Amino acid sequence: MIESAKKFLLRAPAVYKLLKYCYTKIRHLYEYAFSILFSIFPIAKNKILIVSYRGKGYGDNAKYIVDEILNRNLGIDVVWLLKRDFQDNAGLPDNVRVVEFGSLKGIYEIATARVWIDNNRFSFRVRKRTNQYYIQTWHGGLGLKKIEGDAPYGLNKKYIKFAKQDSQSTDLFISNTKFLTQIYRRAFWYDGEVLESGYPKNDILFTDKSLYRKKIREHYLLDDNVRLVLYAPTFRDGHKLDAYNIDLQSCLKSLKKKFGNDWVAMARLHPNIKKDSFNQIFNNQAINATDYPDMQELVMGIDVLITDYSSCMFDSALAKTPTFIYASDVNEYMDDRGFYFKLDEMPFSVALTNEELACNIEQFEQEGYESSLTSFYSRVGLYDEGNASQIVVNKVIKMVV
Repeated sequence: MIESAKKFLLRAPAVYKLLKYCYTKIRHLYEYAFSILFSIFPIAKNKILIVSYRGKGYGDNAKYIVDEILNRNLGIDVVWLLKRDFQDNAGLPDNVRVVEFGSLKGIYEIATARVWIDNNRFSFRVRKRTNQYYIQTWHGGLGLKKIEGDAPYGLNKKYIKFAKQDSQSTDLFISNTKFLTQIYRRAFWYDGEVLESGYPKNDILFTDKSLYRKKIREHYLLDDNVRLVLYAPTFRDGHKLDAYNIDLQSCLKSLKKKFGNDWVAMARLHPNIKKDSFNQIFNNQAINATDYPDMQELVMGIDVLITDYSSCMFDSALAKTPTFIYASDVNEYMDDRGFYFKLDEMPFSVALTNEELACNIEQFEQEGYESSLTSFYSRVGLYDEGNASQIVVNKVIKMVV
């Protein structure tokens, strides 16, 4: 019965679109109404409510903020909203309360938390109360592709209205570069406070890699001596997959020729790419690292990163990990999204074909790479120094203690 209904809706997109619209409207009304109802309860001054990637796992900036809170034994009630499918393998600490994303209890927790932390636009249509404090950590940080109001296409009037309302509700943005602060001001329609602390998730990039090299290899049952290359592309509008035509076997040969040792390829899909696309794209060429909960740990555990337009390139660069751009659809993508930097201004080599990528790997020089990184980060005004979590938690404490 259910499968028949699904097939019918797929054959009738207009009906599906109408039903989805009605469901969304009802859902928003439900969230708003119950947030008003729950406002009869007092705000718990020591409670922090966290949403990351709309309920998909324990990671990004909020994870490192929470870790710092727990390390200080501050007695703060931390509530993390997770979708049901992500709860069993999220790896949250025991003293973090997990509440189902989208549930009635979740709305209660939102309505009674002193501090909200989110890394997307806030996922719920609820009424923010006078004494609540909303921290926006965003999820990309410094990036190549243009976002929000800077993107030349793709934002409809409905989203822009919602985004402006969300920015008006935000009390604090967290920035890791002077360049990003300017983007918040301009492209996010935001004129509030920006904490130029660096990104908490980047603190790990200033620590010893050996711990994470061991952890990643143990997790995937790999030999200690094997070297790892991670391919981590961003998504394409319309869920197109043809741009992910990287030849990972060719990469492995070039990496072994350049650096020696045996190499294994891993790949990680963007959250906006359907998980069941992995085998279709890679056809057993790579280990699936999509569900590994913390991208920053992966960055610390690998030896080389290959991406296209994802902001993870800048995280990898902070760890001084060799990073390569493979972008076979660069002209089309640039027209769709636009870039903040010219590709020849970047500290990374750029390949449009697999042959160029192989050549870039074999010609890589670490000393020149690190020199380019230093110049680039000086240009954008980098704030990351490995202590962002401490700075952010010091700010949070003033709100909840």
